[in-house]
Amino acid sequence: MLTLDHLSFRYDDSPCLENITLQCPKASLWTAPNGYGKTTLLRLIAHELFPLQGAIAIDGNTTYTAAFCPSPKLLFDDLSIQTHINWLKAQFNIPQSELSRWLDVFQLSALSRMPKELSNGEKQWLLLAITCIMPADIALFDEPLQSLDDSKIERFPQIIQNKIVTGTHILVTGHTLCKQMLSNILTPVSIRP
Repeated sequence: MLTLDHLSFRYDDSPCLENITLQCPKASLWTAPNGYGKTTLLRLIAHELFPLQGAIAIDGNTTYTAAFCPSPKLLFDDLSIQTHINWLKAQFNIPQSELSRWLDVFQLSALSRMPKELSNGEKQWLLLAITCIMPADIALFDEPLQSLDDSKIERFPQIIQNKIVTGTHILVTGHTLCKQMLSNILTPVSIRP
């Protein structure tokens, strides 16, 4: 269970989130209109931002690891996909069998290509793969179906199901398409500021 306990955050002098208290099941789909703070909440959960007050816990633990790759800006344009994968393997001590399994799941084969050679959809797919490959207590996906072609959109629910089976908490933010594709495997949670 992911728990947000009286969480508050502000950018500069502007309040963004005030006193958010929420409990979410292990596999959740967060929905809310744009501008309601979903991405900010994900960044707080991922330890990219720090709350002004309150606590975040997974299964009662405030110390946890999070996998979150929200932006193609995190990719190094002049390093091959293979180099990105090799870094993940070394950084997180990922067994080759586990790495190969995820590469097969995502059907990543053109590993010599550079991110700057990829379309927006291909970059999004690579970020989703990186998020799944990273070992973590919770995997966070912000609008994961954006820019994907139809075949990848259709494959993504099975990928999420595979990640759930590993015991990882899953949190996805999304709108109509995410609801259509993922609401049968993720518990919908409506976020309100």
